[in-house]
Amino acid sequence: MNEVYWGNTLREYLIAAGGIIIGFIILRILRTIVLSKLSNLAKRTTSDFDDVIIHAIRNYLLPFLYFGLIYQILIQLNLHAKLRRILDVLAIAISIYYIVRLIISILHKVINLRLEKMGETPGRIAQINSLLNIIKAFVWVIGFLFLLDNLGYNVTAILTTLGIGGVAIALAAQVILGDLFSYFAILFDKPFEIGDFIITSDEIGSVESVGFKTTRIRALSGEQLVVSNSELLKKTIHNYKRMQRRRVVINFGVKYKTPAPLLNEIPLMIREIVSAQHDVVFDRAHLSKFTTVSIEYEVVYYVLSPDYNKHMDVQQVVLMQIYEGLSAKRIEFAHFPAAALADQIKS
Repeated sequence: MNEVYWGNTLREYLIAAGGIIIGFIILRILRTIVLSKLSNLAKRTTSDFDDVIIHAIRNYLLPFLYFGLIYQILIQLNLHAKLRRILDVLAIAISIYYIVRLIISILHKVINLRLEKMGETPGRIAQINSLLNIIKAFVWVIGFLFLLDNLGYNVTAILTTLGIGGVAIALAAQVILGDLFSYFAILFDKPFEIGDFIITSDEIGSVESVGFKTTRIRALSGEQLVVSNSELLKKTIHNYKRMQRRRVVINFGVKYKTPAPLLNEIPLMIREIVSAQHDVVFDRAHLSKFTTVSIEYEVVYYVLSPDYNKHMDVQQVVLMQIYEGLSAKRIEFAHFPAAALADQIKS
C-alpha cells in the first residue's frame, strides 16, 4: 500500500478513487431525492421561474459539480507539473462552458416565458429567438475571451486587432449590415410576422421565416421566394393576415330595355341576398351609372373574416343568387361592348 507510483502511493490513489465514488453517490442522492422534491414543489406554484431554476440545476449545475468533485480530488495528489497544468486549463474551459450554457439557458427560457405571457404569436417568438442567437454568440465570445485571459494571452491586443478588423469588415459588408438593420426594423416595428400573408409589388405569399439577411416567402404557386430584408422594406407591404374584415365590390350591368319598376327592384333584391349570408354585413346596392351599352349597378358588402376562401365562398353564393334572381324577373345582363356592337350591326 505504500508503494509509490508516479509520485503517489497506492493508498493515496485508493483514497482518491474512494472519494470520487462517495462524492458521486452523494450527488446522485441529491439529484434523485432533493431535486425531485424541489420539482414537485415547483409544480404547485404559479410562477414559472422556479421551473427555470430547477432545469438549470439539473442540466448544468449538477454536471459541473461532478467534474468539480473529480478536479478537487485529483489536485490533492502529487501530479506532474504538465499534468497539473492540463487539469487547470481543462477546469477553466469546462467551468466557462457550463457558466455560459447556464446563462444562455436561463436567458432563453425567461424571455420565452415572458413572451408567452405577453400573448405573442409563435411567429413573433420565433423572430425574437433569432435575435437571441446574436446575444448567445456575444456571450460565447465573452466566455472565450475570458478563457484566453486565464490562459495568459493578451486579450487587450486581441480586442484591438478585432476592432480594426471589424471596421474593415463593416466597410466591406455594408449591404449585409443594411439587411441586418432591416431585420431589426422588422423585429421591432412588426410590419409582418411569420405566417402572415403579404403582397408587395413583386411578391405574394405567406412569410415562412425572417433571417438576419433575407426573408423567405412561400408563393401561391408553391415556390419559395428569398427576398433581401432591406429591399422588402422599401416596398409597400399589404398584410392580409391583419385584415379584420374584407370589403367586396361587385359591378354588373343590365340592358336598357329593362323596365324602370324592375330597375328599382334590383337593389332591394340584392340587399336581401347579401344580408342572408353568414358573417357578412351589407353596405349598399345602387344604380351607379349609365354607359353606352348598359345600366350599371354597384354592390358593396363586408365579409367579417380575413380568410380569402371564406370571401370567395360568399361571393360565389351572392353572384349565383343575383343571377338566379335576375333570371326569375327576366332581366337580362348587358352584353360586353364587342357583343353589343355586333347586335347593332345585325339590326
